[in-house]
Amino acid sequence: MRIKEDSKRISCWVWGVALVGLLSPVLLAGCAGQDAIKGIEGGEAIGSSTPEAVRDQTLPAESHTSYSRVQLFSSLDEMADDSDEVATVVVDSQEEVYDIDETTPFVLTRVTVQEGYKGSLHGGDEIIVRQTGFVEESLLENGSSYLLYLVPSGLDGELAGHYYINGVTAGIYQVEAPTARSRSQQPGLQRVDVESGDDLPNAVSMDEVVQSL
Repeated sequence: MRIKEDSKRISCWVWGVALVGLLSPVLLAGCAGQDAIKGIEGGEAIGSSTPEAVRDQTLPAESHTSYSRVQLFSSLDEMADDSDEVATVVVDSQEEVYDIDETTPFVLTRVTVQEGYKGSLHGGDEIIVRQTGFVEESLLENGSSYLLYLVPSGLDGELAGHYYINGVTAGIYQVEAPTARSRSQQPGLQRVDVESGDDLPNAVSMDEVVQSL
């Protein structure tokens, strides 16, 4: 895992995952700082921006994921500064897995990088983006293009090459499909989760993104 400099802002998220029929709580914690934090179960290294999952037995019927975040971003500049990678990608496929323990679901989204703007990613690279929860909850859709603000997973083994979205859902902007009128112009970017609580623009241009890096 690449360690951020001391000047980097520490980012933490606390997630609650509600699963029907599970009675034993399990905690997974993650903070962007000098050291990876160990999960309580399984001893997996949890890195920067990894969600902390807590079981909630009060929610009946359907399984879903809820979360609260400690840090909210006040600008694109702040989110870009806190991200290791900024890139446009196209979603290839998604699957739901239990690869940390037997009770915490993760969505693995396989994407192909179209262009990297910050970090080591380049066009044509294929990476996996991790999200805590279920496939039906993911804000990423197969075949769609997005600008993503990413941080390394900080996990061990094969999972070390995975990425988390910075700010959970804050770091997702969908790339608008070009129209006949705007085909010669840069595609616009629309914020996917406008209710994340961050003070971020709902619509930006790629020029604005590049200027914020």
